[in-house]
Amino acid sequence: MFFALNPININAIGWIAGRGDLLAALFSSLGLFFFQKFINRNRTTYLLIVIVTLLLAILSKEAALTVPFLLVAFLFIERKDFSFSKINVTSILMIPIVLVSYYALRSLLSDVYIDKFSFTTFYKNILVLPETISKFFIPTVIKALPGIEPLTSISGSL
Repeated sequence: MFFALNPININAIGWIAGRGDLLAALFSSLGLFFFQKFINRNRTTYLLIVIVTLLLAILSKEAALTVPFLLVAFLFIERKDFSFSKINVTSILMIPIVLVSYYALRSLLSDVYIDKFSFTTFYKNILVLPETISKFFIPTVIKALPGIEPLTSISGSL
């Protein structure tokens, strides 16, 4: 029904290769749902479910690698608490657990050379993030592939 009303990502349901998008969205949404339950009820069971759903989301589509970071940002926005509480520490520890589990599974189950999906590549792509944010708010000089330009990187960071 959603895609009938707003067909912006119709290839996610009309093309078989788009199944990864749907699975990543489903598992990321489930992760957010159970993460909010973890925040409200402080039960470790919910955090384990979050870790499993995020791992499934990342295995569905690697663009979901940012979701654990977004969940931790959601935690600090929701609670407005920056202390070393149990919820904050376990939520931050969730990130390396999910990422290390993903890279371990990826290296064990795939014949793809792991350096292609290394932290170096992830870090190089993170540098483009401020420019992408800047282009969202100030849509000038839009190119197919963003680079690292000083003005847009500074405005995106701000």
